[in-house]
Amino acid sequence: MPTKPPTFRNKAQLERIADRKRQARPETNKIYDGAWRRLRRHHLAANPLCVECFKLDKIVEATVVDHIQPVAIAPDRRLDPTNFRSCCQSCRSIMSQNWKANGINEVPNRRS
Repeated sequence: MPTKPPTFRNKAQLERIADRKRQARPETNKIYDGAWRRLRRHHLAANPLCVECFKLDKIVEATVVDHIQPVAIAPDRRLDPTNFRSCCQSCRSIMSQNWKANGINEVPNRRS
């Protein structure tokens, strides 16, 4: 059975899609504005590896910039580059679960 060919979108189409997603979540637009996206992009360029995986001697590309002190606790440090850490989506999910369960924004001790 034939498969559907991949869909390729140009930059303008991708921006329209992103705008629609932002409009669907107005509460996050206050935190993740243009200044945040710019800082996030620069931080990932300067720190491309997941810091938590690196502690375990793993080389994993970071895809997420996390606030060390969450914005809910320290809103004044939202755009402070010293409050950022690069991490992969897996580590970020673990940190998020740990934050919700224990109020600690770190990866629990783990081996490999």
